[in-house]
Amino acid sequence: MQVNWLRTILSCVLLTGASAAQANLVVNGSFEDGAWVNTSGGWMALNPGDPSMTGWTVADQYIAWGDDPPGFPAVDGNRLLDMSGFAADSPNSKVQQILDTDAGQQYLFSIQMTQSGLSDVKIDGISLSLDPVGSGGSWTVYEAVFTATTSATLLSIENASPGNVIVFVDDVSVTAVVPVPAAAWLLGSGLLGLIGVRRRG
Repeated sequence: MQVNWLRTILSCVLLTGASAAQANLVVNGSFEDGAWVNTSGGWMALNPGDPSMTGWTVADQYIAWGDDPPGFPAVDGNRLLDMSGFAADSPNSKVQQILDTDAGQQYLFSIQMTQSGLSDVKIDGISLSLDPVGSGGSWTVYEAVFTATTSATLLSIENASPGNVIVFVDDVSVTAVVPVPAAAWLLGSGLLGLIGVRRRG
């Protein structure tokens, strides 16, 4: 009984540092919010400057905003973006938003994209090196860590696959990377020692 109690305390201690990292800085990261209108077959065309999608600005070329479109299910909620538009011919399309960040803080960027086409993600104009970390069906999770240099960080998601390629994106997040404090690790080590002593007793 005491061993289980100690394990519970240890888990709480080690998770304390990670709990603060769960807040997503991206507004409307799954593209669920906004004044969506069915333009064609479950999709809405968003032209540059269109304010319909909460939190995001469309730039350079139009994109297609889907709401549970037939044959193209979103991975988080009902809505998603097709960066290539209706005709898969928008090589310069992009969506952007400014994030409220702390200069010098590390952040974890995460996005889900289809395997048929990819988007170029930029932080203040510099491309992130995205690593695939997991997949489910036709969607793949990509992640990258970056360090903010200002309190207002420009996030840009751009179509990197021009031509006849579908480029779906969904489930975008940016969360602070919060290391577990050294004191917590020391306390955790002590608790592990107590568990070991209890087992030998």
